[in-house]
Amino acid sequence: MNTRSFFTSGASLLVGMIAVLIVPTVSWSQSPLEADAFSLRYDSTRAEVELDYGVIQRALAFQKTGDGWTAITSSKVEIWQNGTMTQKKDIHDTIRFPGTRAQLDSAGANKLLGAMAFAVPYAPQTAAAFIWQRGNSSGKAGFDTIVVPVKIPDRDASKFSFGGIELASSVEKSLGKPGPFEKAGFVVTPNPSAIFGENYTKLYYYTELYVPHASIGQSADVITAVVDPTGKELMSSTEKVQLVGETVPVILGLDVDGLASDSYKLRVRAKVDDAVQAEAE
Repeated sequence: MNTRSFFTSGASLLVGMIAVLIVPTVSWSQSPLEADAFSLRYDSTRAEVELDYGVIQRALAFQKTGDGWTAITSSKVEIWQNGTMTQKKDIHDTIRFPGTRAQLDSAGANKLLGAMAFAVPYAPQTAAAFIWQRGNSSGKAGFDTIVVPVKIPDRDASKFSFGGIELASSVEKSLGKPGPFEKAGFVVTPNPSAIFGENYTKLYYYTELYVPHASIGQSADVITAVVDPTGKELMSSTEKVQLVGETVPVILGLDVDGLASDSYKLRVRAKVDDAVQAEAE
């Protein structure tokens, strides 16, 4: 389970999100930024860490250009392992919005999403950091940083295990066009805020089940459950998944409409031969 930390530059705001799922009206910070990270098995020596991020459009400093508006974003993603920054990538995008000022303002709540992936060695302590350089219309300068600890999947190929869990607001079949959110023939649109309920009444997720070679050809019951802070399971769904290879993509969803506003855990289990062989939260 990831615990996200949000820092404002030079200040002491620290907000931890102690669960995977939050529903209506409860927010883990007032920042227009969102970030979540998860990890999948790459091979026996490396894992893949993906950081998904979102920026609310109102946070951008748009300037009038011709018949529209333009904003330049400046941010970066860093990977930290065992207390040392090991990799980083800069993100510089130009966002263009055609239309009037009124149309721009009305679109201010739109979310701009992106993803960044890294191949990393296995390490006991791994975290991904999303660093956003502020430059909005208020003229405030500085940086906002969201740090997400990442659990690296088990690399033991002789037993069942899950990769990390990516939460998503929607899942649609891919049209064959490559993109940052395409996985296993589907476009998995991430929801890095992990807030569901009011706008997103169905919780989707992507993970991978790693299968021992001897178990290929069997099937597994993948059990998805929402668990409340007391440990009580509020809802669950079971899907049968064929174990067609050593890496099996799992894309499933739960209807969370009607859950009260609270903090919840998402628990995923794989049962093979009537026994739970792998679990992730």
